[in-house]
Amino acid sequence: GRTSGTADAAADAASLESRVLELLDRPSEELLDPALASSWPALLNLVAGLKEESLAERLVEKVSENLTAPEAVRREAAVQWLRQCIEILASHKMEKPMSLAVERLVDLAKVETEPVLYGQITEALQIGATEDLLRLRFEECARTLLLLRQHAFADTSPSPRHPSLALHALGIFSQRNVNALASDA
Repeated sequence: GRTSGTADAAADAASLESRVLELLDRPSEELLDPALASSWPALLNLVAGLKEESLAERLVEKVSENLTAPEAVRREAAVQWLRQCIEILASHKMEKPMSLAVERLVDLAKVETEPVLYGQITEALQIGATEDLLRLRFEECARTLLLLRQHAFADTSPSPRHPSLALHALGIFSQRNVNALASDA
């Protein structure tokens, strides 16, 4: 019984890896197709559950290619996927690929001019900062919060509406984490 269970797990891992590698061979915009996108959370949960960190990183990189697309709809779909990615990878304690997703969103936040999309980016960044704080990754958390603070209180944001959106994300971060810290006291 035990040997066949191990063999089944190895076969499942190999099947998952081949499925992911097939996806990685596709053009990055195809990965955002709504029919395929609906299966991403389950697939990423499987990859993370098997602790396939390098596959998770490659998926993050592949989807991140869409962050530089001229079409806002592609950037938006990639941001939504990366937000889910941050939450899923954090739940599996996969810090390296989660950090990679946050880094890609930080890079986009520095240049994104579309206000609605920027708001989605800041929401994802505050989730990433919260996950970093909960995992005692203070430098990473501070880096993300610094960008939001710079955009909230200075003329460094790429659009006039960005300061209020960045400030809103900082407010949500503060409220969530002060409540969490206070409940532990």
